Amino acid sequence: MHQAVAESLEATYGEREPSQFAALALHYGAGEDLGRAAHFSALAGRRALELHAFEDAERHFSEAIDILETRANQPETDAATLQDYFDLLAAREMTLAELGQNERQRRDLRLMATVAERNDDDAERLVVAMRSSRLAVLSGDRTESLRMATEAVRMAGIAGDMDQRIAAMARWAEAHAGRLLGEPSRLLRDRDGLIAAASRYRAALKLAREANDSGWLARLSQEIGVVDWALTDENDLDARAAARSWLFDALDHWRAIEDARGEITALIALAYRRSYESAVAGVPPAERGFVGFLEEIRRLRTEERHLVRESLKPRAQALALLSVHVHCREFGVYQTALERGREALAWAGRAADPRVEFYCLGGLSETERELGRATRALEYAERAAAIVTTSESALPAQRAQEWLGLACFVVGDLERAERHLRALLSTAEARGLPTEIAEATATLASFLAVRADDDSDREAFDLARRAINLSVGMQGSIPWGVYGLLVQAEIFLRQGDVPSAVASATAASSWMQQREISLRRLKIAVPFMRYRAYTAAGLGHEANAELKLSVEELSRVASWIHDTELRRGYLEDVALHRALRDAASAAGLWSQQTPSPVEVDNAVPLTRRESEVLRLVSAGKTNRDIADTLFISEKTVARHLTNIFAKIDCQSRTQAAAYAYRHGIV
Repeated sequence: MHQAVAESLEATYGEREPSQFAALALHYGAGEDLGRAAHFSALAGRRALELHAFEDAERHFSEAIDILETRANQPETDAATLQDYFDLLAAREMTLAELGQNERQRRDLRLMATVAERNDDDAERLVVAMRSSRLAVLSGDRTESLRMATEAVRMAGIAGDMDQRIAAMARWAEAHAGRLLGEPSRLLRDRDGLIAAASRYRAALKLAREANDSGWLARLSQEIGVVDWALTDENDLDARAAARSWLFDALDHWRAIEDARGEITALIALAYRRSYESAVAGVPPAERGFVGFLEEIRRLRTEERHLVRESLKPRAQALALLSVHVHCREFGVYQTALERGREALAWAGRAADPRVEFYCLGGLSETERELGRATRALEYAERAAAIVTTSESALPAQRAQEWLGLACFVVGDLERAERHLRALLSTAEARGLPTEIAEATATLASFLAVRADDDSDREAFDLARRAINLSVGMQGSIPWGVYGLLVQAEIFLRQGDVPSAVASATAASSWMQQREISLRRLKIAVPFMRYRAYTAAGLGHEANAELKLSVEELSRVASWIHDTELRRGYLEDVALHRALRDAASAAGLWSQQTPSPVEVDNAVPLTRRESEVLRLVSAGKTNRDIADTLFISEKTVARHLTNIFAKIDCQSRTQAAAYAYRHGIV
């Protein structure tokens, strides 16, 4: 019966109707023709892949593979069957990559390599090498990624066409850079790796120019701009301008081929690569924290969300919100960071994406810890660690170790904190990435320095020196050297070596300025350390100036926290802030600087509805989002915006958002 139904369906529809592929596979599988069942299962899988229905695609591909596997493993199997088997494995491996199931990817790649050897097929070997290198990059295995990328370049020279030669060279560059091309955010890598990546990307670009391939020209120009920027010194404005010119070239290429998503990625890359301090010179603090950089990123990410398929919107929304969460925390806009982080976590849950959920939980743990809410920080860290142990996706366990260690530290579980932070350093050393080693070393040093015993001080001092030495050779806004210098200054003060403490604290301040480090917590901690060192040295005037700087930063951040309980915890439950307030009170500074939340300006000439629209604009919402939220038309939203711009005398959404922050509307 099943065979008859299958033959009837195929006679009626053939391969013209994709909706019948799964039914044909089912009936042929229950009938007599397993070959046709495998064929239609494969077609159903490819159709599901086109629709981004990845779970369905994986199921269909697995069904087809199960049918062919027995035949493919027989010694006398014909070449056509082996080719079909390889193609199905390759299709499933690509699907598993979308699902984040890295261990299953590795198994399929091993099977693909075996089939390629049986076929003695260089083209198949090239596919295996390219995909293995990609997976190794994602897993952080630098040695394996370089090995497989080198093999891919060799095989592309033997069996690849021009597109494959470009792709293989780009894969080699990715292995050196430590991440896949297309990511616009900051690139942290040791200098040697960045130099090698820049060389390989330029070699790939040369091939792309020979092929006159606009797509590759766009992607590679963008990556060269990202890498070159990471290699530049903060004060070398000409080099930074040259790096940005590559990004503008990429933008032109994306526009020429009408690739809207590529264009948005290039714009995001440009937004990341702007001098923060110069961009906000003379801008009020509230605008610095959110409007200048963050609102631009949020707007671009929101626009990107409207370009992806409906099924991917939860993940895109989660990533957009997570991006804002991270940067708000960095610049000290903590209440917004919490709100965006919670929203991102909710969207990640809807997307059923364990990787995004993992990073949302980790980000929230860091934010809660910086706000002095230790118990909540530990809860989020433990939830993130649980995902590592239960998810099939390969997640960075070292990040969970860091979040757990720091959260255990602030709740007072020092034994557990030390265990996690030492495991973090061991993992970083095993992976061999200097950036990770520097971060883990500085983190453990900071922990040990607080214990204040001789053995801990000696180890902390050595670790701090190692973090500083590693960070000196790195490019960009690397903060771990600053943490190392703060640890050394703390230990010098305990030992009574005041001149060395002053020197270390001053070096930390210089590092902050030269590297344009904008982490708000360091902008509080560094001047406070200089105050302590100057006080010990008897330099009262200089000490008082540094104390004022630190108090101003603390007060500024606290004034942006509107929730009374949240603001109280930030000021009273963070050890650094308590010590700072005690010193400021003793110096008669705190009563003058006692922060209060920014009050709503009752003189703002906006109606209630206009204020609602302005709040949504400040959150990065598009006109369509605002219309959906307020149940009004987009035309009505546009009319409200016209009235708002006229009333508050501004010309852009960014200026309007800045106005909202200044006047306490958000």
